[in-house]
Amino acid sequence: MLLIARLAGWFLFNPVTREAAVVAGEMSQDQLDQRIHDYILAHPEVLMEALQIVDVWNLSDGCGGNG
Repeated sequence: MLLIARLAGWFLFNPVTREAAVVAGEMSQDQLDQRIHDYILAHPEVLMEALQIVDVWNLSDGCGGNG
């Protein structure tokens, strides 16, 4: 639950995601899904970076990386 709260806070207060939300509001769900899909394929390092951050969060919460 704490992880979800942290991710939501990061998303809401990150200026890049706020701008993306405005753009997303102007496109269909299918267009948004395709844009996200294309971005992840073009920038796979983003997934690795996100997973590393989650590992750090889990370790700092005393979860040992298991949840």
